Amino acid sequence: MNDWCEDKSVVVTGAASGLGRAVALRFAELGARVVIGDVDPRGADVIEEIVDRGGVHAVQLPRCLNSR
Repeated sequence: MNDWCEDKSVVVTGAASGLGRAVALRFAELGARVVIGDVDPRGADVIEEIVDRGGVHAVQLPRCLNSR
């Protein structure tokens, strides 16, 4: 882990797949708390579980982030 990510939180939108997933997992590897945002609740659940199992805290934002 890098010290600069410890005690930091990051918000990653689109975290259930693709680049967002890779970014969320990388920040978790570096020790940052990850706030997960995605419209795919099952995919977001999977990422939250992976991050939590790695010993880093993850939480999810509400399912829809648009401004309808």
